[in-house]
Amino acid sequence: MVEIALAPGNHGWEFPLAEHESEADFQTHDQLWKLPNSLGVTSDDVEIH
Repeated sequence: MVEIALAPGNHGWEFPLAEHESEADFQTHDQLWKLPNSLGVTSDDVEIH
């Protein structure tokens, strides 16, 4: 996982996908939340744009 500092208060994350995963597995916010949740980050901590 890579965290990128952007404008103040904003960060970008890059998560490597497992061999059995593809971009198609992460098309909705519910699917995307699995990635930051794996780090203990919740919707109380951040907002996905």
